[in-house]
Amino acid sequence: MTVQIAMFLLTICAAMTSLITEAVKKMAESKKPTIIAAIVSVVVGIAVPVGYMILNHVEVSSQNIVYVVAMAVLTWLCSTLGYDTVKTAIGQIVGK
Repeated sequence: MTVQIAMFLLTICAAMTSLITEAVKKMAESKKPTIIAAIVSVVVGIAVPVGYMILNHVEVSSQNIVYVVAMAVLTWLCSTLGYDTVKTAIGQIVGK
């Protein structure tokens, strides 16, 4: 997997995460939307690159595993854009 493909997949993950998060928030009406966004972003951030690797018969190597882990983290950061949102999410996880 090249860096260009990883960035393209990150763009797809960010778009999918925002759409799925909005749908889940409307269905669940939860009081912690940042937690929902974090969970959805990690699931999408892992599922999209793994799906790409399976469909294109990409070999499992240490570099590709790093891409998958980085994609999950970067998708989470893209979905919780901004310091205040990240701070609120960490506060909700800790139970402040």
